[in-house]
Amino acid sequence: FPHSIIFDKEVRNEKDLEKFIIYYLKTSARHREATVKTILQTLNDSGLLSSGYNLSERKIGRGVLSDRVWFKSRKHYDPKTKQELRFWRYEL
Repeated sequence: FPHSIIFDKEVRNEKDLEKFIIYYLKTSARHREATVKTILQTLNDSGLLSSGYNLSERKIGRGVLSDRVWFKSRKHYDPKTKQELRFWRYEL
C-alpha cells in the first residue's frame, strides 16, 4: 500500500492528518476503508509523518475520525486475530 501513496505534504498537525486520511482512503486503501492501525502504519512507512508531531492510534481514532461526520465506521470480524476490527470509510 505505501508505495502507491503520492501525498505531497508532510503531516504536521490535525488538519494535515485529516487531509492525508481522506486522500489515503480515497486512493490507496483496500475497499476504500482502513483501520486506524493501518492508517498510522502507512503514514509511518511512507515517511510523511513529521518528527515533531506526536501521533498515536488513539489520537487518530478518537480525535480525527470519530469527531468528523464524514468518517463512518463499520466493524468486521477478523478470523486471524479473532477480534472485531473497526474500519473507517470517508463518505461525503
